[in-house]
Amino acid sequence: MLFSTIDSGDLYLRLSVTDHCNLYCRYCRSAAPKNQQSTFGLDEEKLLDLVLRIERLSPLKKLRLTGGEPLIKRQLPNFIAKLRQRLPNTELCLTTNGILLKQQASLLKQTGLDRINISLDTLNEKSFIALTRCGSVKEVIEGIEAAEEAGFKRIKINTVLLRSYNSKNLPDLVRFAFKKDCQIRFIELMPMEMEHNFYEQEYFSAQEALLILSETFTYRHPLENKGKTSYHLFQDQGKKLSVGFIPSVSQPFCSSCNKLRIDCRGNIFPCLRSSQGLSYSSILHTESDDKLQKMIQEITGKIKENEEHREFYWHRRSMAAIGG
Repeated sequence: MLFSTIDSGDLYLRLSVTDHCNLYCRYCRSAAPKNQQSTFGLDEEKLLDLVLRIERLSPLKKLRLTGGEPLIKRQLPNFIAKLRQRLPNTELCLTTNGILLKQQASLLKQTGLDRINISLDTLNEKSFIALTRCGSVKEVIEGIEAAEEAGFKRIKINTVLLRSYNSKNLPDLVRFAFKKDCQIRFIELMPMEMEHNFYEQEYFSAQEALLILSETFTYRHPLENKGKTSYHLFQDQGKKLSVGFIPSVSQPFCSSCNKLRIDCRGNIFPCLRSSQGLSYSSILHTESDDKLQKMIQEITGKIKENEEHREFYWHRRSMAAIGG
């Protein structure tokens, strides 16, 4: 059964606290800001109850807070503090675009957050604005620096591979991450809801990205994989550079996935590609933990059964709605 991690205590839960965001990235939303309809999500007590319900089924190895942009939730620090108190053995992580991180990094550290991933797709200001429709690279960099000053270690920079926006500048991003003592990971663009033809125009694979970097840096050898990320070692003027790649599209890893997703409305999905999930109302009306576990196993099992069917893979939904 695919969702065997229910029994092994290796569960990785991704929780979207809102589908609202202060950026409007073209690969995440299909329309301009004026056309967006956002939901700030369930209140923190309902989200906490839902997380603890899942934790009863299997001890959570890792809980990642996502969005939208989670830092726009004013109660987020209090929510993290409650999670830390109730889940002392769970690694608490956050994925953010970094725009608001400068103001909040220190408080997030104090509340018990363990790790931060920061999205940064380009260092070019013009390209950044064209991609996100607002914000600035400077704000993201200041957020990274604030997180480092607050004491966060092993900060990861997530970069979506986009042909028009960063394919010619991947080495610059690697050098930037190395300078900031961050781990960079290149993630394949996923065909979610986005502007018309954007995916067809912008997608290129992790393998192609590896070849692009090999034209600038000296490729040494693959490193040990960590989770679903493959790491490779490069050398640049005597410096050793570790670079991560997440080939979600070209090399799907459904059969070994240990993730479960909760969107900001409290619905459970086993995967970004899932067409079906468990509604929040059905979860509330399922009093038996054994029955809920069987329901989760059923929806995750469908991913395994359809793993070889390409047409099953991607259903056009907003990345912000399900929590990227």
